[in-house]
Amino acid sequence: MYQSCIPWFFIVTIATFVAQSTVKADLVIDGINNFSAANTYPTSDATYTGYAAADSTSFHFGFDGADVLNGGSSHFIVAYLGNGGLGSTTGLNFNTQQPSLPFSATHAFVYRADGFFTDGYQWNGASWVAGLSSNTSENGQFFEASLSMNDLGNPNSVDFVSYFLFEGSGFESSYAVFPSTAFANGSYDPNIGSSLTITAVPEPSSFLFFGATGVAIGCFRFLIKRGQFLSQA
Repeated sequence: MYQSCIPWFFIVTIATFVAQSTVKADLVIDGINNFSAANTYPTSDATYTGYAAADSTSFHFGFDGADVLNGGSSHFIVAYLGNGGLGSTTGLNFNTQQPSLPFSATHAFVYRADGFFTDGYQWNGASWVAGLSSNTSENGQFFEASLSMNDLGNPNSVDFVSYFLFEGSGFESSYAVFPSTAFANGSYDPNIGSSLTITAVPEPSSFLFFGATGVAIGCFRFLIKRGQFLSQA
């Protein structure tokens, strides 16, 4: 019985790690794309890819697409997030574009593609207030950002939608949205029709540690109960 516990300990430990790694990569905001396949989303533009994941400390999201690299002062990455609390179903205003939202957004994020403007916003019950901190990194056509889950109110899950926006007069449009069904690609001033729900998962290291420790303690107690521990000494 003592010997049979050993392979089960390693099997459960490895399975715990693999299951967790498919949910969330161990993410660092450094311009290197290490989002897992489970955190990767198609956008309404087939040449762009979106990313989103959350753990107990941070909400991470990003894009891969040409306008990360080539976009100018009229191109923006916009994201809306909801923690389940009181928020707004009307988004931020960009020139003549201001979307309606499919959920009550409590927070928003804006990044200008030329890299000279970044800000986060929180709904105060009457208006969007700037000043929410974030971490961002851009490398070629890959962009990623993170927001503190504490700043978001420590929710168990986050309603989320993100897209690109061009605010140049005469050519205004919104595009590369994910989820890809939220609006038709290239729409002017679209109403956002769908969103994602991103569940916050434990950090891989802590999840693995407690999972493995639990199995080890279980085996140890079983051996003591059966008297096998002393017989092996």
